[in-house]
Amino acid sequence: MFRAIGRYFQAFLYLITGRIDRARKTLEIDPHVMAASYDEIIREKRERIQQYMKAVSTIMAQQEKKKEEVRRLSEETARQEKIMAGALAAAKKRAAELQTAGKSPEEVKHDEAYLKHQGAFRDTSTTLEEKKKRVHDLTGDIKGYDGQVANHTLQLQGLQREMEKLKTEAADSVARIISATEQKELNDMLTGLSSDTSSERLSGIRAAVAEAEAGAKISSKLAGTDARAAEAEYLVYAETSAADDEFAKLVGLSVQVEDANKADKAVADAPVADRLDN
Repeated sequence: MFRAIGRYFQAFLYLITGRIDRARKTLEIDPHVMAASYDEIIREKRERIQQYMKAVSTIMAQQEKKKEEVRRLSEETARQEKIMAGALAAAKKRAAELQTAGKSPEEVKHDEAYLKHQGAFRDTSTTLEEKKKRVHDLTGDIKGYDGQVANHTLQLQGLQREMEKLKTEAADSVARIISATEQKELNDMLTGLSSDTSSERLSGIRAAVAEAEAGAKISSKLAGTDARAAEAEYLVYAETSAADDEFAKLVGLSVQVEDANKADKAVADAPVADRLDN
């Protein structure tokens, strides 16, 4: 019993799943749903591209920051190199003065002014080496950023091209699904399998047009339009016949025409019984 109930629920689940799957497929091929789906995909891709661009912008900002630091350190090292050169020149001058005054090298080394110049030279030299090392490290980082930015720029360009292709694909896919749907409905109508009622509506419209045209003809007859048209034709025919008779007289055919007219008149005047006998 429990197995039977289990199989029942399983079969019911399969039924529901099948209906949901068919409904999903039907919605997926609807042109409006398809266009909306493409729009959503394009929107998501655009957001990811914007996030990507923001990340690349952060890298570029860091690169610019380090470039600015390199420029600042380069200016400082240039200034400190000048300080070192000045301290060295001052020390040499002081040493020369002391030596001229008869001081020994050991006495020069312990001279207060000489030691001051020497200390400035050493301190500046140590700081200069540190800054030069920092500039070297920063320059390496900047070169690394150059490669990263170039690579990410190529990736962004590829993603943007892909998104543009996706826009074209969206329009093409919607057009193709509409064309395929219309073609299928037309084929189904020809085979009698379609539930589309457009052919019935068209037949109704055409029948209404034919009925309206027939009603217009009947209305024309009732209003005497046809009779007046016939009278106009007869008048034209009479005028044409008179012109033909006049032309026949001019070419010498008036005798035959008059004889023919007399014969027709005699037949017309004869009694009905005689005409029937003839």
